[in-house]
Amino acid sequence: YKAKHGHCNVKQVSGKLGMWVKTQRHQYRLLNEGKSSSMSNERVQKLDSIGFQWSGVAARVTNDEKKWNARFHELEAYKAK
Repeated sequence: YKAKHGHCNVKQVSGKLGMWVKTQRHQYRLLNEGKSSSMSNERVQKLDSIGFQWSGVAARVTNDEKKWNARFHELEAYKAK
């Protein structure tokens, strides 16, 4: 997924992978709250190593930022004409 899309922000609607990502985020949240979780430090390190984003909200902000930057660059190009 990362090789194809350039990120690990898999949407929930992306089938089994999307649901798995949601579960990882949930388990990570439980771990940080000191609750019982299947997330281990080793798993956190593995996911961090590929640029996993632990917050779905952060993923949306990142995508919004990309869209804004793309339009800004279009505007710059338009102004330069």
